[in-house]
Amino acid sequence: MHYALCTMHYALCTMHYALCTMHYALCTMHYAPRIDEDEQVSTKNPIPERLKEARSRFGLSQRTLGILVGFDPASASSRMNHYEKGRHVPDIDTLRRMADELNVPLNYFFCDDQITAELALLISKMTESEQSSLIELLKESLIMNNNGKS
Repeated sequence: MHYALCTMHYALCTMHYALCTMHYALCTMHYAPRIDEDEQVSTKNPIPERLKEARSRFGLSQRTLGILVGFDPASASSRMNHYEKGRHVPDIDTLRRMADELNVPLNYFFCDDQITAELALLISKMTESEQSSLIELLKESLIMNNNGKS
């Protein structure tokens, strides 16, 4: 049941992140700082962490991934390093090519936490039929939980 609830949570988050993808794409050149509850400026961008994590897990060097996504071999390592350090943000087409090479869904790069990132990976490996079944299971679970709270 816990797994079902977690996968339901992920399915809902995936939809949210899909909608946010366009927003993030528009903000890639000017990633807007936001104010934390402590009134301190935060520019937390999940892309660098997710990119480095996926690349390392896949076992590629920065240079190799850069070349695979179409960067000039002379600058591939440097460009990838800038993305992983958060100095620059890749455009959405570059992120798509990276996602394809690293075998991760595009929305993976926008996951703010490890649990959501892991769920994105798991759901992306499911068939469309399995994903639909999961959505229905999660909806049923939410209805049951909401009815129990009345």
